[in-house]
Amino acid sequence: MRVRVASAGTGKTTSLVARFLTLIAEGEPLRRLAGVTFTRAAAAELRERVGAGLDEILAEGTYLGGLAVAPDGSEERFEEARRELGGATLSTIHGFMATGLRL
Repeated sequence: MRVRVASAGTGKTTSLVARFLTLIAEGEPLRRLAGVTFTRAAAAELRERVGAGLDEILAEGTYLGGLAVAPDGSEERFEEARRELGGATLSTIHGFMATGLRL
């Protein structure tokens, strides 16, 4: 588990997206990752930015000019993550805990 705490505009979301993409590049499926935020708006933005990051890395092979890089042969991992995005655990703390209780 990694926690990122910082004030607004410092790059927390960009850092999280880069970490998600790096883990996916290393073979970790998106369905095994979780991104937890305080607000629904932040969770929606995180989901949107992860999707945009996946699109960018699939189109260009990198995210934000090299913040995350798709190694050769990893395209299928990113395509799978793109398909899984709708059901990915990118939610608020309350949503995450509710999911845990349901499981």
